[in-house]
Amino acid sequence: AELSQKVGTTIDLKVAPGFFLYNASTLAGLSNENAFNGTTENLKVIVIPGELSFANIGGAGYALRGYWDFAYNTTAEDRVREAYAQPATVDEDPMAWLVGVSYGYGTGKLAGDWKLSADYREIGLGSIDPNINDSDFAFSRLNQKGFKFSASYNLTDFASLNGTYFKTEEKDDLPGAGPAVANLDHSQTLQVDLNVKF
Repeated sequence: AELSQKVGTTIDLKVAPGFFLYNASTLAGLSNENAFNGTTENLKVIVIPGELSFANIGGAGYALRGYWDFAYNTTAEDRVREAYAQPATVDEDPMAWLVGVSYGYGTGKLAGDWKLSADYREIGLGSIDPNINDSDFAFSRLNQKGFKFSASYNLTDFASLNGTYFKTEEKDDLPGAGPAVANLDHSQTLQVDLNVKF
């Protein structure tokens, strides 16, 4: 459920707390980008995403927005020991979180609309299911921290140019190469897209 509170016409606060859990099943045969094939047990996650928006900052149509996301797996220790076979010396790291800011003009639907955004995030080893993690940030790996920078500009009402840069590194040294869902030392990714709506 989303909780929303407006203060006049210029400030809007939204928070959408939630809880999700997985039953004890096994995923197999998944071949999408960096899919995790294995158990879904020990994922009982509290989430608290939200945003605080300020309209007309810098003139009519401009908006400044702060946003965040937070996830905490209440069964992270069991997840790390059983699903990823990590020894007791490895921290279960049950939290994933991000905090960011964006500034732009318009709604992103009309020619001339634009937006810049930046966020920092950390994804703990035992925090979330890698299959629902952002597949572009560290290629969906866990045990990562880093930045995402993005920009978009609407060339027309139906076409926009978008650029995104990710810079990530591992949070903690894991024994050996670590589990496959967390075996990334660092990454840098640049994406440039032209989106056309029909």
